[in-house]
Amino acid sequence: MIKSGVPKAESSIGRKIPRKDYRARVLAKQPFPSDIRVDGMLDSAIVRSPFAHAEIESIDIMEALKVPGVICVLTKDDLKDLDPYYGPVFRDQPVLAIDRVRYEGEPVAAVVAIDKKTAYMAASLIDVSYNPIPVVDSIEAALDPDAPKVQTETFKGGHYNKVLTNTDPSNSSNIAYKFDYERGNVTTVFKAADFVIENEYQVPIIHHFPLEPIHTVAKYDESGVTVWTGTQTAAVVRQDLALIFGLPQAKVRVISIPMGGSFGAKAFTKIEPLAAVLSKKAGRPVRVALSMQDTAKTIRRAGARVKIKSGVQKDGSIVARSVNIDYQIGAYADCGPRVAQKGGYVSAGPYRIPNLEIHSRAIYSNTPPSGAYRGFGVPQATWAYEQHTDEVAKTLNMDPVEFRLKNLLKRGEQYAEGDTPMDSDLAPVLKDLTDELGWNQPLKPWRGRGVAVSFKPSQAPSESTAVARLHGDGSVSILMGTAEMGQGSLSVMAQIASEELHIPLNRVFVTHPDTAMVPFDSTTTASRSTVAMGSAIQDAAKKIKEKLVKRAASFLNVSTDEIKIENGKIRARELQLEISELLMQTKQQYGIEICEVGQFLLTPTKAPLGGSTPFWEPCWVATEVEVEPTTGRVKIIKLLTAVDAGKAINLQQVEGQDIGSSMQGIGAALYEQMIFEDGVLSNPSLVQYRVPLFNDLPEDFRSRVIENGDGPGPFGAKGVGEGGLMGVPAAVGNAVAQAIGTRVNQLPLTPERVWKAIEDRGDLE
Repeated sequence: MIKSGVPKAESSIGRKIPRKDYRARVLAKQPFPSDIRVDGMLDSAIVRSPFAHAEIESIDIMEALKVPGVICVLTKDDLKDLDPYYGPVFRDQPVLAIDRVRYEGEPVAAVVAIDKKTAYMAASLIDVSYNPIPVVDSIEAALDPDAPKVQTETFKGGHYNKVLTNTDPSNSSNIAYKFDYERGNVTTVFKAADFVIENEYQVPIIHHFPLEPIHTVAKYDESGVTVWTGTQTAAVVRQDLALIFGLPQAKVRVISIPMGGSFGAKAFTKIEPLAAVLSKKAGRPVRVALSMQDTAKTIRRAGARVKIKSGVQKDGSIVARSVNIDYQIGAYADCGPRVAQKGGYVSAGPYRIPNLEIHSRAIYSNTPPSGAYRGFGVPQATWAYEQHTDEVAKTLNMDPVEFRLKNLLKRGEQYAEGDTPMDSDLAPVLKDLTDELGWNQPLKPWRGRGVAVSFKPSQAPSESTAVARLHGDGSVSILMGTAEMGQGSLSVMAQIASEELHIPLNRVFVTHPDTAMVPFDSTTTASRSTVAMGSAIQDAAKKIKEKLVKRAASFLNVSTDEIKIENGKIRARELQLEISELLMQTKQQYGIEICEVGQFLLTPTKAPLGGSTPFWEPCWVATEVEVEPTTGRVKIIKLLTAVDAGKAINLQQVEGQDIGSSMQGIGAALYEQMIFEDGVLSNPSLVQYRVPLFNDLPEDFRSRVIENGDGPGPFGAKGVGEGGLMGVPAAVGNAVAQAIGTRVNQLPLTPERVWKAIEDRGDLE
């Protein structure tokens, strides 16, 4: 025991500090899912359908089996002793196509071999006979009364059972899900409004294109199933695998490896069932490694069609609005219905609207399934309502910013009854951002400025549980289910534990999700992790600190009020001792390790989404663009964004998340679209699919982080990471409309579309 003071360690909360894993990533010592190798592992190749919709007549595998090095071939006939379906909303997606294929690229058979080259050679020899049937590849085609049905009867999945009630498992049409919300009397108020403005907008299907495609290794043996994969939802994957194989969840182990990006592409179950079934048949571990083209044909973001109508008064107040939004979710549900629910819910925008009617639908089509994508359906809705907001302001001859300032929800106002009141200052931040942009300054020819305000609810109901262990040497382990996909969760969770326990950050270690070790976590989605898992970790750390203080007070014979923990040391009066020393001295009475469980739980409420959001995630965007009138090319000159972090646990990561999200928003605004011809994807690779490059970024590109310490998470934190993508396309669209004097209602704003809009005006030289 030492008699001296101890210098107080500087808090890591709110600072720009390096991530704990940055060295491992920079030095290539952090393995990704594509790096995983397991003893005895075999490789595989998938045979994919060339048709978007067809009956499977026969599969001939005999030539493939003759190839030296081939271990086995898997077809639909091997699935008869399993329950081969999975999905978070409906259990509708099979491990392999069974009677028919529903999208181009759907897996039909798979080969396991000693190496990838052999597997691909054998796969090329498999002869599948198809009977093509009519294709439904658009929202309009799917809603035709005579359209063929994409899905037949399905079974509800478990993950979203309690929050998605208006589904149609019988699939009487191609409408998989409907979300409806109404308040007031829209029809009557429209008739009395001074102006009624109506518009329609289109948003294309786009792809996540994470740097690392989807990879999984699976091992099936007498002990159960183990998969090494990149997933945002380890608990959901475990549940699906247990149902497929008829195993207790305790015999299914899902290890989530830090990913090379996801943006939602690796949320919920993807290729894990196929890898596990292949392993069962082969009798050895099997790797399923998708290419970028394969990944594009596995999961993507929903396209949307939005019809929006507003009634306004001469003074600029919005009195009524109706929104009809259809999301094209693809051949299987995945989480598309939840996307349609959440995106549809906020499709009226963050405005004060007393009379409101929203109808949102998830529509099947013969295209790859759509799932989670940064923003979860909100970017599609924001594009429409913020273009429409400018159109309304133009009708009223009002400045678009002034119109927004008049109608934006104020802090404490409700968007919908039963949900969390608005917890951000929307109008003041927008005013500050537009002042910074120079909103009222003169513009050069062919330049325009635009703004957008978007908001998104986080996940509710929601649950996260964490285990914190204070070891005998004073180091700390955190066991949690939050996945690392590049967002820096491992660092943030360590910072929270370090701050709460007053233990140096380099003494706190966070484990990767492994369902055999870590407690339950709903998902790593919806910007929820800092608030939900962070609160669970803080709860566990507080419990440890309480026990530690009691031990120290008893050992030092002082009151608990006199105990201080600073920089990993215990101090009382003039006495100081190491945590390890205290634990050793008191081990006979209490044990040498303190272990506690922390939990964050949001139960269902009467809010329209099934639970009240723990926080709102708003974003503000202000931009200036320049259009080349002879080509239609759009160049972003300035791009300013703002996010409300409540309290930034790591300011560097918050800024990085917003900048990264905004860069993705530039892609969605100007370049990205998946092009289908009769259901066949014509641009599946980065050779044909345009993503933003560094040369596309504006010279003036800034992110502002709002910190009021008013969030529900640790130290007043809220969740961030999705904002820029939600608002950037809409702001760019508004700026382009001002620059060219007319509006393009369809994304992306390609040079061809912008040039044609200029030409169609006919009054511009």
